[in-house]
Formats: sequence, C-alpha cells, structure tokens
Amino acid sequence: MFSRYASQLPGRPRRARLGLEPLDSRVVPAVVLTQLDLDGDGATDDIRIVGDLRNNKITIHDNGQASVEIQVDGNGDGDTLDAGDLFQSFNFTNDSLVLEVNLGGGNDSFQYFVDQNFDASARTLAVNLGAGNDAFVWQMNNHQVGPQSRIALDVTAGGGADKVNVTFDKVMTSVASVHADLGAGVDTYDLAFGRIDNKASVDVDTELGAGPNTNTVAFQGIGIFDKAEMDMTIVGGPQKDTVDLQMLDDVGNGVLASQAVVSVDLLAGDDVFKGSLDSGGNIFRVDDHSLASISVRGG
Repeated sequence: MFSRYASQLPGRPRRARLGLEPLDSRVVPAVVLTQLDLDGDGATDDIRIVGDLRNNKITIHDNGQASVEIQVDGNGDGDTLDAGDLFQSFNFTNDSLVLEVNLGGGNDSFQYFVDQNFDASARTLAVNLGAGNDAFVWQMNNHQVGPQSRIALDVTAGGGADKVNVTFDKVMTSVASVHADLGAGVDTYDLAFGRIDNKASVDVDTELGAGPNTNTVAFQGIGIFDKAEMDMTIVGGPQKDTVDLQMLDDVGNGVLASQAVVSVDLLAGDDVFKGSLDSGGNIFRVDDHSLASISVRGG
C-alpha cells in the first residue's frame, strides 16, 4: 500500500501536466496590406489595408502621378522598425489609385498627404476607422486638384471621439466629392476648400451621427473666374451639434452662372448653426446669373 506521502519521496520524477494551448494566443497581430485591382483597369496596383486591435498609424505620401509611399506603424509607437511595420513605395498605372482601408479597433490614425498637383488624376479612398478614438487627415499641402481629375473620399469614423480633417487647395476643371459619416461619440470635423473654379464641381455629404459634434466648413470662392458649382448636405444627430459655415469669397463672376447650395438638417438637440459671408473684409457678392442658397432646419 502506497503512502500518501510517496509523491514527496526523493528521486521520484514529477510528471509534466499535458494541456492544449489555443492557437490564437500565438498569432502575432498584424496590419495586412494587399495589392489588387479595384478600379477595373486590369492592373493589380490598387491597395487594401486591414488593421488589427492595436493603435495602427498609417501615413501615405502621394507624388501626384504614379506612386505612393506608405508607412505602417502597426503598434503606434512612432516608428516603422518593428516586426509587421512597413515603409515602402507602390507604383500604379494611368494615374489611377483606389485605396480601401479598414483599421478595426484601437485608437488609429490615417494620414494622406498630396505632395504634387493632380493632373488628370483619379483617386478613390474608402476609409473605415473602426472603433476607438481615431483620426483622419487628408492634406493637399497647397497643391491643386488640376484639370480633368476625379477625387472621391469616403470616411467612416465609427464609435469613439474621432477627429476628421480634410483640406483641399484649388479645385480646377475637376470633380471632387467628400462623404463623411462620423458615427457615435464626441466628434470634430474640419473641412476646407480653396477656390472652386473653371467648371469644377464639388459635392459634400456629411452625417454627424450620434453624440455632440462640431463641424467647421470653409470655402474660398466658387466660380470667380469661370463657372463652378458646390453642393453640400449636412445631417445632424440626436444630441447637440455645432455647425460653422464660412463662405470666404464670392459666388460667380458676373458673366457665367455658378452656384453654391447648402442644406443643413440638425435634427434633435440644442444645436447651433453659424453662417459667415466674408470676402476678406470686402463686400460678399452673389454675382449676376449665379445662385447661393443656404437652408437650415432645426429639430
């Protein structure tokens, strides 16, 4: 009969306990970048980026013609030196690029900088920031959207306190559209355009979503030298929204017909709308043959 203390006798080997470890505990999180054909031009030169649950930081520099430089900081530590990080240039054909981004959870950041003028360029960005306190930046760096270009931005912010900043310089003889859905949370959205002119067309569609949100929009002038048009729709949410519209220069040139049409529906909540018409301290004009319409509805 064995003693209950037999397991403690010297020299008796201790048995290892066998067990199963979940495989997913060994999987290293990663930001995945894939090249594929999203614009249907037959070339696998468009880009899809899928994030993970960490604080992903994506920075892109566009040379305005045929390539982008992409930096992926997967863990948000401020460098691209860790395993899974990326610092690489990607070429594309016909000056056309589609970029799809889904960053998932975490406090993520997406920044896109345009370093040269667009000229007969096509860019389509669909960016879903996911959950967390996220940031989106589109910055033209004083470079214009040039002749026959098509630029489309679609930003979904999701939950969290998000900050969206979109800045265009001039838009000339081109088409630009910006759609932003800020989702839930306390969000801030700053949108600015330089002069819209020379038969250019700009369309802005904004959904402020749930939460107290702030939206500031500025336009430098529409159709001052040639006809152009701008159409903008802003829809608020159930809490307090603050919208600040700044028309900083004239609409029209007195000869050709241009238009600026703004529709704002703030829905429920103690909302604030402010509209400023100021041409650098001079008289603001809706010139001959042109149209300016600002429609604002509370809840």
